[in-house]
Amino acid sequence: QQNLIDLISKTSNTKIYVFSKHWHKDNSSYKDGWEPLCTASGGKWYELSSNSLSVYNSLMEIIDENACK
Repeated sequence: QQNLIDLISKTSNTKIYVFSKHWHKDNSSYKDGWEPLCTASGGKWYELSSNSLSVYNSLMEIIDENACK
C-alpha cells in the first residue's frame, strides 16, 4: 500500500473518493484500508450507508469541493 500512497501523492489533479463499509476504512487485514489512499490524493473516505440522505450529502460535499475548479 505504501507504493500506492507514494504514487498517488505525486499525481496532480486526481483525488480519490471512496464509499465503503467502515471495516474497509483502515483495517490492516484488508490491505490497510481505503482511507490512507484517499488522504494521500487529497480526497476523502466516506462510510457507505443505506441512509440515502447521508450519501447524498457526501456526494454534494465532493461536488462542492471540486466543481468548477
